[in-house]
Formats: sequence, C-alpha cells, structure tokens
Amino acid sequence: MHKERKITKYANQKREVYHAKKILKEVNVQTQVNNYYSESMNALVQYIKKHDINPSEKSWNKYAIHKRYLSSKTIGYLSGIGFNTLCRKLRKEVNKEKKKEG
Repeated sequence: MHKERKITKYANQKREVYHAKKILKEVNVQTQVNNYYSESMNALVQYIKKHDINPSEKSWNKYAIHKRYLSSKTIGYLSGIGFNTLCRKLRKEVNKEKKKEG
C-alpha cells in the first residue's frame, strides 16, 4: 500500500511536469506569434508611409516573403479584419499623423 502511494505521487508529479512544460511551450509559441505580428504590423505601417499607397495582398506577400514577415492572410486573421480593411485603417492613421506634423 505504501509503495502504491509513492507510485501514484510520482505519477502525479510527472503529469504536472508534463502539463507545465506543455503550457510553457504554448506560451512560447504565442509569444513568438505576437512578436512576428508586431514586427509585421510595424513593417506594414512603414510600407504604407514609404510608398504612400496601400499594398495589394500580392505585393505585400512578395515583400513579406523577402523580409520574413507574416502574409496578408495571416495578418488579416490575427487582426480580426481583412487585410485590405486593415490597410485602409492604417492609411487613415498615417494620414492623420502627416497632417499633425505638417
């Protein structure tokens, strides 16, 4: 009986360690996704500022592959709105900033 308790306790500890590692891995993946998303969004804003146009999905994807950013579909999915709608919103913000500056 005493041996069974030790075995059960050991199994429970192993299970807890497994779940803790799994959660840490999920958090790490989520952090990486958030980092890629932030970098991609910043790059998208800079693209809009530099080129003074909203990129098409095709042109953004070509640029994103070259620079290792997220694709238009992924950005649209993570932002919760379509890529083109997102670009229009970002464009409005960029234009507001330009008006304030000059």
